Amino acid sequence: MKKKTIIICVTVAIAVFAASLGITYAIITANRTPAATPDEAAADAPTAVSTEATTQPTTAAPTEATTEPPTEPPTEPSEAAAFRAYLEILETNESAIKNYNWQLSGGETKPIAFKDIMGDSTPEMIYLYAEKVYDTHNGKNSGTAGMRVYTYLDGEAKSAYENKSWSQNYVQTDEPYMLFQIQDDNALYAYCDTSKTYSGFEILRFTDNGVTLSEEKIVEYYDGMPQSSGKIEGNDVSAAEAKQKGKSLLQSAPNALMISTIGKFVYDTDADRLAFLGIDSTGKENQAMTYDEAIAFLNSKLGNNMQTDAKNTAADFSTFAGEYETNIKRMYAAKLNIDNTGRIKIHLQHIFTGSQSDYTGNLSDPASIGNNAYTFTLKNMKLSDGTQAENEIDNAFKDDCTMSFYPKGFLPRNLKEGQFQTFLQALPKHIDESLRTDFIFFSDNIMFSPPVDPENPVY
Repeated sequence: MKKKTIIICVTVAIAVFAASLGITYAIITANRTPAATPDEAAADAPTAVSTEATTQPTTAAPTEATTEPPTEPPTEPSEAAAFRAYLEILETNESAIKNYNWQLSGGETKPIAFKDIMGDSTPEMIYLYAEKVYDTHNGKNSGTAGMRVYTYLDGEAKSAYENKSWSQNYVQTDEPYMLFQIQDDNALYAYCDTSKTYSGFEILRFTDNGVTLSEEKIVEYYDGMPQSSGKIEGNDVSAAEAKQKGKSLLQSAPNALMISTIGKFVYDTDADRLAFLGIDSTGKENQAMTYDEAIAFLNSKLGNNMQTDAKNTAADFSTFAGEYETNIKRMYAAKLNIDNTGRIKIHLQHIFTGSQSDYTGNLSDPASIGNNAYTFTLKNMKLSDGTQAENEIDNAFKDDCTMSFYPKGFLPRNLKEGQFQTFLQALPKHIDESLRTDFIFFSDNIMFSPPVDPENPVY
């Protein structure tokens, strides 16, 4: 009898315990789910166990995946993605960009600029390239240059503008241009000299159409015989009014996004053609970059492993500090000294007249171009003593010009295009073998190397 009583008690206890577990589970489940209406509660009640077992894990993952990314600042990844896309475009078009080497009357061509010109806070990329090359003279090409503008939209770089005949160059003369922005306006503007077609100029404004840019002439100035004329936004005005409007727009540009200075002014007077409007373009910083500078800039923005730090240290220069020499155009005996801090001194002596020139300055903004080769920007350059060298040589030693260093062992065919042409002219039999010594280039056509030992010549 006692055994039956014990069995019955145990059975009852187990049943009560199981029931209490079910009630507790239901309470826990109810506490874990959001408050619901009575109807919703009634509908959910039969599936309480399956909701706990299957629904909660699947709803947690989507919530975490969809809500977390928007908490990150959207502009940074967009800009980084844009720079990555621009880098790929530049590398694909390297040859065409470098072949456009006639932009500036002195120094290396700077055909690439990054600037927000469409008001979306993400920079657009503007670059010029050689659409056609007709001839090459003294390392400079003649041809037609095109202009392209890329914007970053919907996760990809898209072409916003292209003009395949932006600038034409025949026999080393060109129609200069300046790309700029004015105060309180994101739009891109362009001053275009038209002296090859007719004496005068045009100023264009590029209107943002959402994805593409369209150009419109907002100022036209024609200096003709017997009468000059002008237009502002398509309306006829006097020549004086058009000229003044152009001048005021250019004066309101704090800097130049890109500038071309090669060419001759009206009536074949050597000058910066902007001087025609009373504009001193030398006071406007050219924000455009060389191809190598643009590649280094994009890599630095993307955190790629390239040396682009502008803070120079002795270690940056110790490997090639020392004396170098050359003969420039068979007219000047030239010596170059570089110290461990990046300070440079160039001494020129005219072979026939004996006149001397000393240029001093600093190397800045080192940018790796691979295989221990670097480019530098010249800063604080000045004619510290003597008389100015002829213009073509003097212009190679100006601020913002470049100096390139190539170490022994570098392959000549990997030199920048204009510098390869200079090397080819000097040492045509050695273009397919590694450099036997270090070489330094200023711009494209002045090539220095260490002093030669007559008893043991390198070449």
